[in-house]
Amino acid sequence: MSNDNKEEVSSITDEVVALQMPSQYLKNRTNKFTLTDDVAAKLEYAFKKGHTIKSACNFADVKYETYIKWTMKFPMFKAHMQMAQEYLKDEALKTVAYYLKNKDPDVAKWYLERKYSKEYSKTPDMLQQINNYQVSFIEDDEEPK
Repeated sequence: MSNDNKEEVSSITDEVVALQMPSQYLKNRTNKFTLTDDVAAKLEYAFKKGHTIKSACNFADVKYETYIKWTMKFPMFKAHMQMAQEYLKDEALKTVAYYLKNKDPDVAKWYLERKYSKEYSKTPDMLQQINNYQVSFIEDDEEPK
């Protein structure tokens, strides 16, 4: 782990302790099955960087099965980790909202295609229909056929 990551993890450790997680599981880590504030901070750090549960466990040197047991045993820990997992999604939504508010047409199109796909997506069926559709222009003095 680089020094920058260690500093960031230690600051996250302070945040975890500030949340007053129950001291029953924030012990000195005597074995790999003990949840400590350092392990919780590493997991949170990894989740906030977009890691999956398995890759966050690898980063924190915790078995996936152990992590699952901790989430079942400690509801507050589970809630905190779920919030960390949602962090990047929240940041992405803030970014999309920012560009929508600043009237970026490309972001607006992208958002409509993703959020309201039935009405606005460019599905292969729709593109095929457009390609097969015969367009005829009506002159101003002509009536539609």
